[in-house]
Amino acid sequence: MTNNFLIDNLKNLKSYSELLQLIKQKTSSISITGLSEENIAHILFAINQHTDSQVFLITYNELRAKKILEDLKFYNKLMVEFFPARELVFYDIEAHSHDILNRRIGVLDRLCNDEKVIVVASIESVLEKLIDKNIINKYKFIFGFGEIVDLDEICNKFNILGYERVDMIQGKGQFSIRGGIIDFFPANSLNPYRIELFDNEIDSIRTFDIKTQRSIENITSVQICPAKEIIIEDKDKDKLIEVIELDLKQAVKKIKKNDDSLVLDRLIEKFNYYIDRMKNNLSFDNIEMFIPYISNSIYSIIDYLSDEAIVVVDEPKRVNESVKSLKADFTNRFTDLFERGEVLPKQENMYHLYEEAVKAIEVKTCITISNLLKNADYFKPKKVIDFISKEMQSFHNNLDFLVEELNNYIYRGYKVVILSGVEEKGKRLKQCLIEKGVTCTYVKDISREIKSSQIFITEGSINRGFEYPKLKFAIISDKEVFGVSKKRKVKKKRKDAAKIESFTDLNVGDFIVHETHGIGKYVGIEQLAVQGIKKDYLTVKYHGEDKLYVPVDQMNLIQKYIGSDSV
Repeated sequence: MTNNFLIDNLKNLKSYSELLQLIKQKTSSISITGLSEENIAHILFAINQHTDSQVFLITYNELRAKKILEDLKFYNKLMVEFFPARELVFYDIEAHSHDILNRRIGVLDRLCNDEKVIVVASIESVLEKLIDKNIINKYKFIFGFGEIVDLDEICNKFNILGYERVDMIQGKGQFSIRGGIIDFFPANSLNPYRIELFDNEIDSIRTFDIKTQRSIENITSVQICPAKEIIIEDKDKDKLIEVIELDLKQAVKKIKKNDDSLVLDRLIEKFNYYIDRMKNNLSFDNIEMFIPYISNSIYSIIDYLSDEAIVVVDEPKRVNESVKSLKADFTNRFTDLFERGEVLPKQENMYHLYEEAVKAIEVKTCITISNLLKNADYFKPKKVIDFISKEMQSFHNNLDFLVEELNNYIYRGYKVVILSGVEEKGKRLKQCLIEKGVTCTYVKDISREIKSSQIFITEGSINRGFEYPKLKFAIISDKEVFGVSKKRKVKKKRKDAAKIESFTDLNVGDFIVHETHGIGKYVGIEQLAVQGIKKDYLTVKYHGEDKLYVPVDQMNLIQKYIGSDSV
């Protein structure tokens, strides 16, 4: 590990040195108290660097996860990943977004390769069921320069990994074969790849621009990761179809008792469609909804971590509360879908029990972070370590106020790092401070050593700065120095509504505002046949039972209701 003045001073802090020693001894679990919210990313990055281990942070929701992620990117954006919760859709629709899927696959691939990454995730994504990582590793393959290949075998490998064969690739998860040219776009890649064959030998491998088709870079080899989270092996396919058909029969019996022919017809038509596609080896986007039927789906992302990985649980009490809320929300949603003939009974088992996840986490070196030491239901600490930290005050773009505080830091022997956002601002700030009599240095090389009463200015940004009083070390964010720039307000059609980019922005139960019909409750997506053509419609309930059907391609007619008044 190279020197880094942003984190190396932590080794001189007694509480941090004790933490590293406990990690070395594989103690689980360790409770950390006294850290401010602003310190979390700093500590996570330091642990990752000083132990050379994977670090996996679990927090209580995705908003919190993304906030910590943004700070982590400052320290090393190439080694930081966000594992988003799965976009769980129980419909086969063309508008299904692949961005979340591609991001998840990218994270799983890096973990399968045992990379020393820092991954941030919400508890929801931790509870989601995944297949055995050994199956993913089993079917990944490598193209190498000079290798002899068989096109039929390559086609089969791409199909197993979930790639869609097309005439010309337009996005991730696709491949094409035209004569002696093989194009493919892995989920974890910024650009697609092109392989040119000389007879059956790989003559060249290069990345290319998907829009211009121009070459970017020649390479000697490339590893192909899956395009889907779910890989169904041929030997398991018949069994999978069998258990789905059995569950369908049981659901049909139950609905027949209720004498609801409309629900029965919808259920049979929908799931026979999926079963037929499986039997004919045809893919569909939302295969993840069948994960409860897959025999090897007893794993979670915790099982993808290396043996030496460190799992950090942010605010265990709030994580526990979030689990209860997620369970209640999913149960309500599932009940509604079941009553409408959209799901089968076994599909209710989409998530692991929280108790199972806790057991898997505690096998690793587990650290919990809480503002205060509280009695938690899980993760009883074997050791408690107390940090003392403070959040940084804001200087409100007042240079004199900043100078006064910096002189105070210098007098007390502090080591101070000021983040300037961009380099230009940093150099300008340095000049202003020097003119005010403050000695400081603009630094690009973070491997330099910072000494007492020394001020370094460097480019970069975090949400808020902080200090460790016992360590006499402070990081001042660009936001404290220059203030937070206000974004221009976009005029909305209504003050109590927000723009919707995609149907995925809505959850069942959300209230929406229709341009003509006003406020209603979003209850899901239904596929209706109009003049013999099937289309997807957003279903909105008004005044009890009245329903409005809005075509998915007419999303511009509605907005999400965010008003506080009773509806």
